[in-house]
Amino acid sequence: FIQKMSDLGVGCSVHFIPLHLHPVWKTMYNYQPNDFPNTMKVFERAVSLPLYTKMTQANQDRVVECIRKIVREST
Repeated sequence: FIQKMSDLGVGCSVHFIPLHLHPVWKTMYNYQPNDFPNTMKVFERAVSLPLYTKMTQANQDRVVECIRKIVREST
């Protein structure tokens, strides 16, 4: 999804990286990705969409249309 949005000219990013995947936590406690399955489900599905105070209605509409396009093409 993030790559497809980028291909359409809309920047998105990973919303958050779970603490147990950060090197210090992995090293200290030997956490594995599946130690927290619910966290991983959210991590694998959440993205940050463009959002800023001066975002115009036209920019918002473009982001929404790009999302709709990707969903249409994926079904």
